[in-house]
Amino acid sequence: MRKMFIVLSLLIATGISCVFATDVNELQRYTINGVVYDENNEPMAGVAVVIVGTTIGAGTNSNGEFSIVVNDVSNLHLRVTFMGYEPQDIAVGQNFSKKIEVHLVPAENQLSEVVVTGTRVERPLKEVPVLTRVIA
Repeated sequence: MRKMFIVLSLLIATGISCVFATDVNELQRYTINGVVYDENNEPMAGVAVVIVGTTIGAGTNSNGEFSIVVNDVSNLHLRVTFMGYEPQDIAVGQNFSKKIEVHLVPAENQLSEVVVTGTRVERPLKEVPVLTRVIA
């Protein structure tokens, strides 16, 4: 009975020490704040801001602001993307304490021409030579 009490006491003491033992790095968190603007210096809502090489990121709010919380800021690179604009990569480094300003530039992509053709001749779908979908 006494051995069981000693073993139980040791288990409880070990469990309590594990709960209170925390790494100093786990307690320190850094917040990266920034604002994204378009070519007219207007804030952009819905822009994706992601830490390169991870799935950690955020989207901008209606004022173009974003905020990302991380454990470590060394060697961080942010990728800022939005449809119709050139993506930008930004090295954070020790600049995390100030608000990062990003100015996106419209992309010069030209979409290729799309041609839609049709006939007025009725055919069963199984005889049509290309994949066809009927939209009702």
